[in-house]
Amino acid sequence: MSLTYATSDSITTAQRSAPGAAFEVLSTFADGSPAQRCRASADMNGHLRDLTELTARRSLSLEQREREFPVQLGVIDVRNIVIGEPFGPVLAFTSKSKNAVAIIVDGRAAEVTLRAAELDWLKTVCSASSG
Repeated sequence: MSLTYATSDSITTAQRSAPGAAFEVLSTFADGSPAQRCRASADMNGHLRDLTELTARRSLSLEQREREFPVQLGVIDVRNIVIGEPFGPVLAFTSKSKNAVAIIVDGRAAEVTLRAAELDWLKTVCSASSG
């Protein structure tokens, strides 16, 4: 399984080769800061489900998404060879207050249960861990 989150200022990729194994994480930065590497637990310190199981709260028209969720967060790409059904890439957006997240996938938009704080955590997982 691999999970990549790309933003305008960084790319973080977490991957593992077997279910239940720890994730190897690599974060790189657009400003030239040194790359960060670390290991995260098999459930990514309790964040894996929230990051990979995107449940829709409501469907949105593309115009609603643009109006209600104007701030682009980044692109999420999940690959899971165990199930063989990747759902990425997913464009992630948030409201101005960052209190809700919407995604666009396959040309359709929806508000989802994912919180912007989960994506913020993923960007900083290596700086927050002991490595």
